[in-house]
Amino acid sequence: ELRAEAPERAAEILTEAVAALQAAGDAEWLAMNGARLGEAELWLGHHELALSHADAALAAAPPSHLSSCARAKRVRAQALTRLGRTDEGLALAEEVVADVAETDALVERAEAFVAHAEALALAGAHDEAALRRDEAIAEFERKGDVVSAARVRRLAVC
Repeated sequence: ELRAEAPERAAEILTEAVAALQAAGDAEWLAMNGARLGEAELWLGHHELALSHADAALAAAPPSHLSSCARAKRVRAQALTRLGRTDEGLALAEEVVADVAETDALVERAEAFVAHAEALALAGAHDEAALRRDEAIAEFERKGDVVSAARVRRLAVC
């Protein structure tokens, strides 16, 4: 639903999924879906709630589960930045970029670049933000994800 730009529906679905996964005790899927729920809340402008979901996802995530940890950290970085905690958000966004730099997870790398671009822009580093945004678009295009590439092109982060 997020790819379809329907964050309200995504939040509904993910809230149910997180509740079911909490009951089942499935840490990896709980962390991943909790981070996705945080991402939906970001899209809805609910930054405090997004931060809460990101924190819960990080608490649930096995430290070796890169996908859920990277997504949760990214959501946390974006929430912090949007809440005015720019230095914290920027540092965490840089950490996420480093975490995924050597992986073949093109979409996660691209999303890390988006989070970093947003933090850089809010910190006033507009030229650097534009470069990161372009890197994100290139990663999405390398993956063949034209929908996400178009979404990033529409972002006013630079």
